[in-house]
Amino acid sequence: GIKKSDVVAVYMANSVEYFVSMLAIYRLGAVYLPCSTLFSQDELSYQFSHAEVRAVICDQVNLDLAILSLPSNAYPCPVILCGEQTRAGVFSLDELIDSGSELMPSQAESVNADDLAMLIYTSGTTDRPKGVMLSQGNLTVAGQVWAKHLRWREDDRYLHFFPLYHANGGIAGVAPAILAGATLAMVPKFSASTFSQMLVENRATIASVNSTHVKMILQCP
Repeated sequence: GIKKSDVVAVYMANSVEYFVSMLAIYRLGAVYLPCSTLFSQDELSYQFSHAEVRAVICDQVNLDLAILSLPSNAYPCPVILCGEQTRAGVFSLDELIDSGSELMPSQAESVNADDLAMLIYTSGTTDRPKGVMLSQGNLTVAGQVWAKHLRWREDDRYLHFFPLYHANGGIAGVAPAILAGATLAMVPKFSASTFSQMLVENRATIASVNSTHVKMILQCP
């Protein structure tokens, strides 16, 4: 029942299901709301309420906090679980996919460059976080620029360990790969001691690191 411009929160760890959910939201013309798995209930409740979420997709680990953080407004806000369904009133993502159609839903509308695609919130260091509005065009152009200037190719393999709810992991590491037709090799988390091993095992040609990662890697000869 999600329609164009509805805000859908994704609140889970990196997974294939996360990608499926994110791309489905974009394709419907709905608005993707990434939520940090490090959030407290207060932070999550604020983001759900401020963004006026219409649905939440989460995994088993984050299910309880997601339910506790739902806004008390009158509109319904279904919770869709990535994993085995454990309680009444919660939808199973696997069951929805199995019972669904390969055709686009009837309520799906055309999506254009000016449509809102993503609400990504600031860190809130000086005040409550603010929702930064990114359009379909913003995300597409960002991917095109990164793919062009970093010379992404179809045979590239990107070692992906940043959380998808972060701008680096969810935009910079995803958009150019999709547009170039490259491969994303996802690993659960960064490890300096096994970084070179991960590069070799995944036949990575591209990896994104920050200054802290570099310092940690240099300490592991």
